[in-house]
Amino acid sequence: MKKNITLLFCIVFIKTHSQNFTPQSINGGGGFQSNGNISFSYSIGQSGLTNTVGTSAFTLTQGFQQADIINNPTYTIAGNIISPLKYSVPNVVLKLSGSITGTKTMTGNFNITLPQGNYTVSPSKNNDINKANGVTALDIALTQAHILGKTLFNSQYKIIAADVNGDSKVTALDIVYIKRLILGIDTTFTNSTTSEKRLWTFIDSSYSFTDNSNPFPHKDSISYTGLSVSKINQTFIGCKLGDVNWDWNPAVARPKVNNTNAVELSYPIESPSVRPGRASDGYIHIPVKVRNFKDMLGMQFTISFDPTIMQWQGIGSNPLGIEIGTNHATEGSVSFLWVDKQNNIKTLDDGSVLMELVFKPDYQLSTINYQLLLDGSVTAIAAYDKDYNLHGIVLNSSKINIAAVATETWAVTPNPVVNGNVQVQMNLKVGKTIELRLIDITGRVFMVKQVDAVKGSNHITLKQQKIPSGTYYLQAKGIEGEEVKKIMIQ
Repeated sequence: MKKNITLLFCIVFIKTHSQNFTPQSINGGGGFQSNGNISFSYSIGQSGLTNTVGTSAFTLTQGFQQADIINNPTYTIAGNIISPLKYSVPNVVLKLSGSITGTKTMTGNFNITLPQGNYTVSPSKNNDINKANGVTALDIALTQAHILGKTLFNSQYKIIAADVNGDSKVTALDIVYIKRLILGIDTTFTNSTTSEKRLWTFIDSSYSFTDNSNPFPHKDSISYTGLSVSKINQTFIGCKLGDVNWDWNPAVARPKVNNTNAVELSYPIESPSVRPGRASDGYIHIPVKVRNFKDMLGMQFTISFDPTIMQWQGIGSNPLGIEIGTNHATEGSVSFLWVDKQNNIKTLDDGSVLMELVFKPDYQLSTINYQLLLDGSVTAIAAYDKDYNLHGIVLNSSKINIAAVATETWAVTPNPVVNGNVQVQMNLKVGKTIELRLIDITGRVFMVKQVDAVKGSNHITLKQQKIPSGTYYLQAKGIEGEEVKKIMIQ
C-alpha cells in the first residue's frame, strides 16, 4: 500500500508541473523520468523516496524527507572571472560540487540558479588556443630577477602566476617549464601536487592573504553552506601561469611587434662552408650575424626552412647560450629562446655571429636552393631591452645556391656474400670508370672488373665461379675516400 501511494505521488508531481516526461526505466524499486532539460529519478529504500533533479549541466540528488525541490525557492550565485587587469577570461570551466554536481564552460560572467543546498564553485582553464599567449622571454627575465632577489614581484598574483608547477614556491624549475612552453616543447603546465594539466590558476578575489610575499596556499574556490540567499559579485581572479607582467590579451592571438629599432639577423649571400673535418657528414654550417643588438635582456623567435631540401642537425657556435625547441624540426620549424641566466644585459657588435645553424642537405640534388624565414609559427617573435621595451626581430634572407659537395660512398650488401654474387652499391659525384679487384688475405687476386659508373647511384653485381669460402678484400680503385672493404664469402 505504501509503495502504491509513493508511486501515485510521483505521477501527480509530474502532471502538476506540465512536463512531458518519457519513462526511461522503471522497476519495482523506483524509476527515472526526463524531458531532455530536467531529469527526475526516484528509488524506494530504507531512507524513503529520493529524487534527482537538474539541468543538462548540473544534477541534484536529495531525499523525499526534504521539501519538493521544484517547489522550493531558488537562489543565484553570480560573479565575474577576470584577469588581474580586469579583462574577462573566456572559456573557463566552472565546476559545481555538493548538492548539485556538474561542469559548465563560461566566459567572463557567470550566473547559476540553484535550490537551497551546500555548494562549492571552482574554475579551471587549460584550453587556450595560443598556449603561450602572454608568456614570453620577458616573463623569464622578471621571474629570474625575483628569484635572484634583484627585483621582487610587487603583487601576490604575480608570485602565484610564476609558480607554474604548483609546488607553492617560485624556483628555477618553474623557469625551466616556462621555457618549454615558449619553445613549444610542452603545451601545458602540470601541477606537481595534483597532476592537473592547466594553463591558468584562479583565486577568490575576497580572499585575504596573510603574507603577500608568500601567498601559498591560496583560496581557489568558493563554498556555500546551506545556500538560502542569492550571492552576487562572487569574483575570481584568473592568472595565466607564467605571465608575470600581465600582458596576456584575449583579443590578440600573437603579440603585435613594432619593428622600429628591430634586432636584425642575417645570413651570408655567399655559400656557407662545409666545416673541415666534418665534410664526410655533409653538414652545412650557416653563420647568423646580428645588428642593432644593444642592451638586450631577452629574445625569442622561430626560423622555418624547407624540410624536403635539408634536415635540421643542431646549433653550432652559440656564444650567448641560446636554447632551442625542435619538436617541429621535421616539419621545417625550429624555435629559439635567449635570456641571460643572471639577467645580465648584453650588447653585441654589429656583424657579430649570434649563432651557427647546422643542416644536412639532400645531396641527391645537384644544386640546393633554400631560404631561411623568420616567423612566429611556434614561438612568437619578440625581443626585450634593459628597460623592458619590446622590439621586433627581422631576418635578411637571400636565396643561396650550394653546389652539391659530398664524399663518394659505396658498400657491399649483403655481407657475408652468398652464392658467389657480390652486390655493390655505389654513389658517385660524377660519372667515372671504377676498377673492382677481389683479393684474398694472402694478396692473391681472384677477379678484376672495370665498371663505367654513372653520377649518383649505381648497383653492380660481380659473379665469380668457384670462390672458396673465407675472408676477402674488395678494392674499388678510382673512388674518393675509402678504397678497400673487408667481406666474407660463404
